Amino acid sequence: MRDNFLDKGFSCMDSLFATTNKLGEVANLRVTFSIRRPSGKEINQTVGFAPFGLNRLNISFTDYLFGSFTSNSSLILYKPEFERKSCATVRTTIVAATATINGKDVELLKAGAIEQKW
Repeated sequence: MRDNFLDKGFSCMDSLFATTNKLGEVANLRVTFSIRRPSGKEINQTVGFAPFGLNRLNISFTDYLFGSFTSNSSLILYKPEFERKSCATVRTTIVAATATINGKDVELLKAGAIEQKW
């Protein structure tokens, strides 16, 4: 297994958290970010999250970092144009988000069900 933190192509990493305050299951959460540097360089990258909420997939509730109503993931950039020394200047914006909520596919941006917090 490659150690991403020592790989020359590794540029930046952000920890991401998704939370729900509703009873129900959130599965297949995929969030696409537009990632931009002040120089104007921009890419899109999609991040997936483990199921959370009232989970029915036999995943142990003790496996969650902050409890069963929160899921975490990482946004890792391997692009050389996003240099490690400039990670603080990288800005992300959610451009798409989908999930299966209680068995129904939902476009979260269109439904107003997702927000980005800094």
